[in-house]
Amino acid sequence: MLQHIDEALACQRTLAKVPELERKVLTILYVPQRLPIEAQLRLAHIPPRLCQERHLRGLRMFDNIFKRHFAP
Repeated sequence: MLQHIDEALACQRTLAKVPELERKVLTILYVPQRLPIEAQLRLAHIPPRLCQERHLRGLRMFDNIFKRHFAP
């Protein structure tokens, strides 16, 4: 059980280190909310192409940060 909590905390810390624009898209896509993803993106004024670019950039950044700080 504790391993899952540790992993969740490591992910939260990693996400906090991703730049704001990419973090916002990652949060919309991966953190569950009541409002559908499409509606959240519309409210944030993020068009589909920009969402895709920030999503890919954000995932790369997240992966690099996570590997650097939290991987064994």
